[in-house]
Amino acid sequence: GRGGRPPAATTAEEVEATFQRQRAYDTYSASRDPAAGLFAAMFGKTWAEDFIYDFLFSLSERSDGGLNLAPPSFGGGPPPSGHGGNPYAKKERGGKNPHAGVAAGKKAEKSVPRI
Repeated sequence: GRGGRPPAATTAEEVEATFQRQRAYDTYSASRDPAAGLFAAMFGKTWAEDFIYDFLFSLSERSDGGLNLAPPSFGGGPPPSGHGGNPYAKKERGGKNPHAGVAAGKKAEKSVPRI
């Protein structure tokens, strides 16, 4: 068997319908490519648009307004107050970090085990 895949388009109408679906997919994907802003920042807007429309999604239709170069928004925001940091990090006794101040040029206290 063919693993459940639909049969290949064989008529001119089926081939045209498949082509139009691929064109719609490319146009949709080009307009939402999250890397567009990165490409524009690295290589310029013109290069980014040419790369996305003419190479990555070559069947896409360019929009009149060009690409959306705003960085993607993933929602959320900063963590609530007092809930940031690594939840898996071990907490030091007394809430003190034995390495605090080292980067600021202060000498770190050394704890030497007594034998």
